[in-house]
Amino acid sequence: MLGSLSQAATPPDLFKHLSNKREPIRLRAIAMLRADPTAIGANLDVLCRAISQHEAKPPADPSLVPSSTLHLIDLVGSVNQTQATDELVRLLESPRKEIVMAAADAIGRYSFHDGALPTLIEQVQRPEFKASYGFRVSVLRAVSKISSPAAVEVLTEQAQVLTGQLGFEINEYLDTLTVADFGGDEAKFEAWKQVRAGPRKPRLQLFDHDPYRRIKLAPAQFYGLDIHADRMLFIIDRSGSMAEKYKGASRLRHVVAELSRTLEALPETSMFSIISYSDKAKVWQQQLVPATADHKRSAIGFLARMYSVGLTNTHEALTTALFMNEDVEAIYLLSDGAPTTGRIVAPAMILEDITFRNTFRNITINTIGITVTGRARAFMEQLAEQNGGQYKLVDTQR
Repeated sequence: MLGSLSQAATPPDLFKHLSNKREPIRLRAIAMLRADPTAIGANLDVLCRAISQHEAKPPADPSLVPSSTLHLIDLVGSVNQTQATDELVRLLESPRKEIVMAAADAIGRYSFHDGALPTLIEQVQRPEFKASYGFRVSVLRAVSKISSPAAVEVLTEQAQVLTGQLGFEINEYLDTLTVADFGGDEAKFEAWKQVRAGPRKPRLQLFDHDPYRRIKLAPAQFYGLDIHADRMLFIIDRSGSMAEKYKGASRLRHVVAELSRTLEALPETSMFSIISYSDKAKVWQQQLVPATADHKRSAIGFLARMYSVGLTNTHEALTTALFMNEDVEAIYLLSDGAPTTGRIVAPAMILEDITFRNTFRNITINTIGITVTGRARAFMEQLAEQNGGQYKLVDTQR
């Protein structure tokens, strides 16, 4: 049994617990380290050896990285020492993309590992950068956390070619830069702004009510939330409570009308699908499809045929979405209540499970609560907050 930290703090014992075959023992040792931050830096060498031990014995499915491995990499990242930076650089060179992403996340979270930037930038050239949306997000978010002209250069280059959710996030970050980020050099700052003025790919729409017909950025919206993603999933609760009436129609009918308007506003370059759920999740299209007129008509027909019945299996709906397509950038989850059925029902456990599963997907999860209160509202707020999204309350009782 693992006793107190003082009993397990000697390097041989600590290494034994951190590299134990049993995940609960590893996690308990990690929890004790987190409770005593001074022990983390003091045992940095042990942490690095434990990570190597984990790498030497990968799981049968290499994409399933144990939680303890992720925690170990994060602990190393929390140490502001050259040895910690060197270990993160080593991990960035791993053949396993999940290990690279975990190292990048640690670099971004603690932002004092400037020495890792050259190797971090090299990840842009890896095949995984082109193939995996989650990989791109981890690498570029980490780059954005390091104050360096080289980081700005890479992000500026990527902003010219990336669209969708990640392109929006990068451009939003670059918009915050000032001359101070260029060491006060006005000439460099002005030159950089000229580079940024190059071709960008926002969604454009001409507003008929504008007398000058200026071109304006006008992303589609779902209940007031801007849609910046190019590839998205809409998850709609159709449980029995969605039959409750307001303003002459059920909650579900109002949602169908709102989502239909959203779909009509999507440009054809967008890719989307829909998941409805009550006791079980039902997928409209198993793969994302382009937002053509035909697909929009089909999707709106699918929505029109939905009816309210059953309980609320939120966990199944979310896991279905997470494993549906490698390229999904954003999820919009709409519900009017707390989960009531499924493999996992407790909101706190769903939150932990989904957030962990999203570690290597980096999908932005937005949530829309239809007159939710109490634990249901807290769950939806936290789900959005912990997964980079926004929460919107729609009050149908007013």
